[in-house]
Amino acid sequence: MAKILSTKTLSEVSFERLLAAGHQISHYDIISAEPLPFAAPRYDVYICSSQNAVTALSHYWKNQDQEHLLNTDWYCVGDKTAEALKKMGLRVVEIAHSAQELIEEKLSIHELEEKRKLWLTGVKKTKETETYIRSKKADAIDVYLTIPNLKKVSESFDVVLFYSPQGIEYFLKNNSIDKGVKVYCIGDPTAQKAESLNISVTAVAKTPSSERMVLDCILDLKKQ
Repeated sequence: MAKILSTKTLSEVSFERLLAAGHQISHYDIISAEPLPFAAPRYDVYICSSQNAVTALSHYWKNQDQEHLLNTDWYCVGDKTAEALKKMGLRVVEIAHSAQELIEEKLSIHELEEKRKLWLTGVKKTKETETYIRSKKADAIDVYLTIPNLKKVSESFDVVLFYSPQGIEYFLKNNSIDKGVKVYCIGDPTAQKAESLNISVTAVAKTPSSERMVLDCILDLKKQ
């Protein structure tokens, strides 16, 4: 049995899977998001790399030029983000596993060069997103604000699950990671942030979803 800490509230399915595998789980949201009022201007292409951005769009849907948004191409990161956009009736044409992949493989094609692109982002952006926007290949509008939950964890854990570079930064403000603790990351940017802070990463999820990371964690711990 392992004592596992997830820095994001797990779905009921993931929580039950960990329990069924014999593990002890604590979970909480180290980051919450507050939607910001906005109205998206007309662009040829819209980009969305976070479920938080979709939540903000849904929250302020009445402010939008809905007919235009429903008939415009959307590019996004992650299957969950794509599902949320599609539930709103939006036309998702490309899905990437990370912002870096979205920029390098999906948004760099010749057909998009002359199209006006708008990225729906949080106030705090990844380096990849900032670089892409600064290069004038897209404009951006801040649609949500991330709020850290700087909680001090009193227990010790065998495993910690991280879901974003920001999450690692916030966790380390009041906590440390002891040697021997297994660290699982949802994607390469999160793993790179951990390694830049001298945290040894045990594994990176095969696909960037919390459900997949939990499954990878269970399978990995079963080998021990």
